[in-house]
Amino acid sequence: MDYKEAAQKELSSVPDRLADSFTHFIVTLYFRIQEHPLTISCIKLNSHSYHVLYILDTSPDGQVPMTELVTRIRRTRQQLSKLISDLEDAGLVTRIHSRENRRQVYVALTKEGRKLTNEIFSCMSGAMKDYLKTLPPEKLSIIQDITENLHALSAQLSDFSVKEDT
Repeated sequence: MDYKEAAQKELSSVPDRLADSFTHFIVTLYFRIQEHPLTISCIKLNSHSYHVLYILDTSPDGQVPMTELVTRIRRTRQQLSKLISDLEDAGLVTRIHSRENRRQVYVALTKEGRKLTNEIFSCMSGAMKDYLKTLPPEKLSIIQDITENLHALSAQLSDFSVKEDT
């Protein structure tokens, strides 16, 4: 049995209740973070815009091809192009044409884009910290353990998606 078959067999044994419960948790957490008021610059930013900024901020190369962004944020090329144009107009990103292939376009954060992305992340982290402060210490240690395990699993999932493509 190869890696892919083993992973699919393991995924098929995940109980529906676990999948439903975990999905509910992730969605609830996502919306709770969004409910926290963000007092940031006067820039209109939706979740898709922030998703692009976050992808660019966490990219090891500092830039990401437009084709990859289309796949990762699940928007059409036209929608992404409009989104990138709006972010460019705000001075948050820049487009870079490949020297080898002029049709290949990369997107990178500007200094202002990186600053805003970090500011937004700090606000979201602050919102999470405010929430976590309300929990008893024993619950915090559980959350810390779970978070560390989820980070490790996330790294494995990244490895899986790379292997899946090959």
